[in-house]
Amino acid sequence: MLKLFAGFQRDMKSGKRLQKNGKKIRSGSLINYSCLGKLLLLFSEKYDFPLRIKPLTKQDEKLIKDENRYWKEFYYLFTKFLYDDLGHYDNYVGTMIKLLRSFFNYLQLEKNMNIGNFHKKFHSPAQEVDIFALSSERLALMIRNTNKLSTMPEHWKPIRHIFLFGCATGLRFSDLMALRNENIERIGKVVYLRTISKKTQTFSRVRLPDYTIEIINRYSPHLKGSIFPTYSLWYFNDCIKNIMEHYGFTEPVLKYRTKRGIPQQILKQKSNPRFCDLASSHLMRRTAITHLLRMKVPEPIVRQVSGHSPGSKDFYRYIAFSQTYMDKELMKAFDKMPAS
Repeated sequence: MLKLFAGFQRDMKSGKRLQKNGKKIRSGSLINYSCLGKLLLLFSEKYDFPLRIKPLTKQDEKLIKDENRYWKEFYYLFTKFLYDDLGHYDNYVGTMIKLLRSFFNYLQLEKNMNIGNFHKKFHSPAQEVDIFALSSERLALMIRNTNKLSTMPEHWKPIRHIFLFGCATGLRFSDLMALRNENIERIGKVVYLRTISKKTQTFSRVRLPDYTIEIINRYSPHLKGSIFPTYSLWYFNDCIKNIMEHYGFTEPVLKYRTKRGIPQQILKQKSNPRFCDLASSHLMRRTAITHLLRMKVPEPIVRQVSGHSPGSKDFYRYIAFSQTYMDKELMKAFDKMPAS
């Protein structure tokens, strides 16, 4: 099985195996498959569980029953290994199981191996993680509060600017770091940002608000074709946490994940993590999308900005989140109205 999996990885890296849309497998997906390969090896060694695949060359009822029993035991022990030995949660375990099913589909459909459909019984657990975004008030505070800015360390200020630019455009961190002067289109006094997402290859053309143009003009003239200074994701995330703390976004936040569908609170410290402790580059994109939806910008326009496809499940989670937020705010207003 491990040799077949290694061949599966080679075919993806070389481009012999493509996505359903005909595009090459993304580098992030290749990393995930590499992690799965290492996990399978560790699991086999720890549990002394031989990983093998038996082709079903004939309708042998005993063989089918044996294989059904083998893969049922594999699934139970492998998920136990991920949950109990490594401490992973439902979303990570579910991702690994989905990748594993893709491998079996590859053997069936592309290698024409008659291996049965046992893998289709592999359940992939999932949890819808709460959307974590800045409120409109906090975003405005970060843009306009000059007092906080004057007391901020100088090396945080470029990170703050990049963060605010991301909150306006909804770009992923990797796309922000890849921006160059040719991504900027100027028509008179109107400035557009033209990008193609690295992850989804989706094209977008977005008009920029004035404060983002000021940010571009601050950095791009001093760089060789790039719009922003280059930072590592680790450094960027670390600074964002500090910046959020600097602005006073320090209220405790309940954070939990599920294991086998059972909620478990995550406590890395003695108390609940603070808002600032959970901040990262993802906060930019989530803030941009939720802010636009809260302002009742039509969904197709928000999707064009964010690069989500029309049927994206992730995008509809933002809609549900924003609707809950709007309902809450409306009820606050209704409660203040005089009774008839």
